[in-house]
Amino acid sequence: MLVRDYVEQWTVLVNMHGTWCSNITVMDLYRVIKTLADNFPSRLYKCFVFRPPKVFSKVTKILKRCLSDTTFDKIYTEKHKLPKQLLMEASKCQLEAHYGGTADSRHHFWPPFVPVEPFD
Repeated sequence: MLVRDYVEQWTVLVNMHGTWCSNITVMDLYRVIKTLADNFPSRLYKCFVFRPPKVFSKVTKILKRCLSDTTFDKIYTEKHKLPKQLLMEASKCQLEAHYGGTADSRHHFWPPFVPVEPFD
């Protein structure tokens, strides 16, 4: 999320729709969040995990023991749809249409894409 006149912080979206325990391990998710927290402190604004598999409630208990309270409190989950808080906080020009925004869907993520619209 880019916001004018603020230190850049990252909002991470983790869409787990169609993901099963055999596709992603607890350690995979832990590594992503831990890497962001350790290498880029104060950059992780929020991590939205949506449409997780049913076993995810057990995964969050493991993550809570492994991550600092400050980092764990930045993780939000929504079982069936996009988190309402994401739609209230993010600029629509930065969210892809299938996430409720106006940006085109992306399939290639390198190089990074920065929208040209105003970040209000």
